[in-house]
Amino acid sequence: MKLDASSQLSLIDDLHRDIKSAAADVKGQHLPGFCLPKKGVTCILPVLREGVLTGTPEQKEEAAKALGGVIRLTSPEALRPSVVNITGPLIRILGDRFAWTVKTALLETLTLLLAKVGIALKPFLPQLQTTFLKALQDSSRAVRLRAAEALGQLVSIHAKVDPLFTEQLTAIRNAEDAGVRETMLQALRFVIQGAGSKVDPAIRKNITTTLLGMLGHDEDNTRMASAGCVGELCAFLTDDELKAVLTQHVLADVSGVDWMVRHGRSMALAIAVKSAPEKLCAKEYSDTVTESILANATADRIPIATVESGPGFPRPTPASVRGRQQHVTKNHHTVFKCLQNQSSDIRLVAERVLWWVLRTLPLLRWRRGYMNAADQRPLLDNTEGKEQPTVAEPRQHYASVNGLPLRLRSYRTED
Repeated sequence: MKLDASSQLSLIDDLHRDIKSAAADVKGQHLPGFCLPKKGVTCILPVLREGVLTGTPEQKEEAAKALGGVIRLTSPEALRPSVVNITGPLIRILGDRFAWTVKTALLETLTLLLAKVGIALKPFLPQLQTTFLKALQDSSRAVRLRAAEALGQLVSIHAKVDPLFTEQLTAIRNAEDAGVRETMLQALRFVIQGAGSKVDPAIRKNITTTLLGMLGHDEDNTRMASAGCVGELCAFLTDDELKAVLTQHVLADVSGVDWMVRHGRSMALAIAVKSAPEKLCAKEYSDTVTESILANATADRIPIATVESGPGFPRPTPASVRGRQQHVTKNHHTVFKCLQNQSSDIRLVAERVLWWVLRTLPLLRWRRGYMNAADQRPLLDNTEGKEQPTVAEPRQHYASVNGLPLRLRSYRTED
């Protein structure tokens, strides 16, 4: 028996709840029933489609989230026959005026679908691009960020990315609203991640020039977002382009330079180390990069010294530290110096760095003399301070990662 629209809409809440329950049972795996050939999800898609198209704003949001759950639980092969039935309604409703919660749910679902079936959405590429670019101008920051993420997924199925890069660059230059400009830069960063290797060299040069000019922007978010783009771009620059960017900007002498410019450069360096570790940690740049990071860590401006704890926190990969343990050992005193800084923000970052080093470079755990009693004291003192959040977890992190609970206990007893 075929249900009428009203009956289908009444099922959406229960259906979404059941989908979430099924997801909890399979723990990140595909749901076998959803993956059956020709059947699978086709039995519930009409209900969710009706919810997206004709439901109340609350039902539209719920139906979109339920669709996202279905996409997560279904294999790409089982989803492909239903791509048109899923994508069409989502695009159509995104073009209408609805609350930001509805739009973010729709954008998240489209992003999940792009990540799952990718090239199967090629027929919708023009509509999706127009929809996402329009959403980048939305008054809600949450919507703009979702649109930026969706655009980053879309670019992976783009054959000709140059017009998209050009359009984004023009929009960034012309943006009058600081919030819109920031999220456009975030979108550009996603697009660089997904298609930085495809862009024409001339357009890449224009992008690089524009971004470098914004590293000292007086708007904090614009400065940090443009720095993120510069850092990501380093992975796709030619050797000559990279050398110019690093020597003339990111690693250039900061004597007499405005602190905002230095902040932008330090953020760009943090992202570059993460996105292009093989290049930044190569012999040509390794020493200079290390010196710059240490100089930033001891800068008198807190935003510069704590750049690692912000959006550009560089979580180095094994490639970025392979063969570099001597740098860690040589410069660990800087970290312990930061543990005694008056700023709790700087102390927290230093604790995080130490925690990462000891977790990622196990050889240092047992190296004789790596941490003496004088080194241990500031870390232990921070665990007993009154300020948050430095009190929270450093002792248990340090003890569990370094494997020295007894040594720490004896140190406290002797003291």
